[in-house]
Amino acid sequence: MKPHLAITFVVFASVVVCGSPARAQTSARAYFDYGNSALSSKQSFEAVTGTSRATSIGGGASVSGLIGGVFVDFAFSQQRLSGERVFTEGGQVYGLGIPAKIVLRPIDIAGGWRYQRGRISPYAGGGLTVMSYRETSDFAAEGDNLTATKSGPMVLGGIDVRIARLLSIGGEARFRQIKGILGSSGVSQVFHEDQLGGISLNLRVSVGN
Repeated sequence: MKPHLAITFVVFASVVVCGSPARAQTSARAYFDYGNSALSSKQSFEAVTGTSRATSIGGGASVSGLIGGVFVDFAFSQQRLSGERVFTEGGQVYGLGIPAKIVLRPIDIAGGWRYQRGRISPYAGGGLTVMSYRETSDFAAEGDNLTATKSGPMVLGGIDVRIARLLSIGGEARFRQIKGILGSSGVSQVFHEDQLGGISLNLRVSVGN
């Protein structure tokens, strides 16, 4: 089963087992999340940065109860990695010792369904990610740095637990799939990797009702 389908299946299963329909009452919350992302194009990122995982920091806002348990969600986050520029020769990758920095900034626009059972509120949904990718290095020649923005599908699922009147904590997973930024040149072309995004697992703190 594909990762985004697995996430959706698990969360909706928990909704069926634990949930009862959310009241038709509009509510809003803002949230901050912190977590770890397992990036797609694993070999390409490992060749440049030594890892395919990145810390994810972000936040957003969600409005629920628009129609039954329907919600809409807007979120943004950032992942940063550091490494070195590389070159390829005969399928081999060699480091150049020139520092390189990679910044990924996904913006997510999503909708879905939220259930409420006492203090526990599982949810799942999907939507669109607009991914900003920036790769820069010292002493870069013209055309060596890369800045691009592309969009692709995203699915999410998680559970919030209310610990105070306007405060909740929870966990969330997001899977993003972006094409068209990597794969056309450089090390990603060597490894035949054209996917950007991956799975993010986050701890989430929400304020609101």
